[in-house]
Amino acid sequence: LCILLEWLWAQMHGSFPFGVALLVVSAIESPRGRKERLVAAAAGGALTLVNPYGLALHALVASYARGGSAVARVIQQHITEFLPLWRAPEVFGPFGVPALAFVSLLALVAIVRGTDRVRGAFVLALAAMAMLHTRHLLLALVVGAMLVARTFDSLLPATDEPRPHPRRLGAGVGLPGGTVAVAALALTSALHPRAGGLGTNLGGEGATALIDELPETTRQPSLVFA
Repeated sequence: LCILLEWLWAQMHGSFPFGVALLVVSAIESPRGRKERLVAAAAGGALTLVNPYGLALHALVASYARGGSAVARVIQQHITEFLPLWRAPEVFGPFGVPALAFVSLLALVAIVRGTDRVRGAFVLALAAMAMLHTRHLLLALVVGAMLVARTFDSLLPATDEPRPHPRRLGAGVGLPGGTVAVAALALTSALHPRAGGLGTNLGGEGATALIDELPETTRQPSLVFA
């Protein structure tokens, strides 16, 4: 199933190498089934080559990551979600940076305590990705929160009381949590409406400057008007 999901991921979004990395991390931290996990990571990675563009898709992802091409450099300079987090801290609202700081702190706790060092290091790597490219913030938060949940649970006071049934626990946590999440999303939208993801430097002369920076092969009327 992980191999199939990795292949589907590669057809839909350029963050697909992250799925292979997740499988490798799971193999490193789990002695049980390590061989199967490594096989899944290798097979999933190999299957990403089965796409309409072949290796060119991987080259495109790499160019976006390092900004190696002229188009990638223009995107990283003018598209808000490709800016570093310190230049666009509220792209996804005012709660993103505090949440990332909290998840990163839990990752550091996991590393220092030696309980989940592999998970902690991986979460910090995700946080670094989010710092460099704001577009990775939500990915770092969602996956990072799941990976450090065990560390957070270990910090809570121990109790001998019987735990509730998983379904009751899920309903008790999920319903209020979902309500808070929806309310936070609505508040974020009200406080910080997004302007199409374009940088504020694109108004007026900024748009002309952007067109001037585009490589000659990309200056088509359809692209300019888009």
